[in-house]
Amino acid sequence: YARQVEEYLRTSEVYVNPNLSLKDVATATGISSKNLSKSINATLGKNFFDLVNGFRVEKSKALLISKKEKGLTLETIAEQCGFNSQFTFCRAFKKCMGVSTSEWLRLKK
Repeated sequence: YARQVEEYLRTSEVYVNPNLSLKDVATATGISSKNLSKSINATLGKNFFDLVNGFRVEKSKALLISKKEKGLTLETIAEQCGFNSQFTFCRAFKKCMGVSTSEWLRLKK
């Protein structure tokens, strides 16, 4: 189930919905919420929200790289990737990547 959910998230990009819930994904994939949650935890070693935030952080990387040329703010990037706030985005980014957004950008240069 976990791999099926990863594929669903990757292809549908439904993770950009800031209100996305486990129940929404369970309904869309036809897998019970309980089985879906158990599978994500057991197979991927993370919970549903960490999985979704991982997809959001991956999407944010390209936007961060083009941030200056496109005149994007962290708040705008956060919103475009499905985060409710810049704070939530920055916290999730650091959790996923091990560094802050500014540190990550410095390392990319």
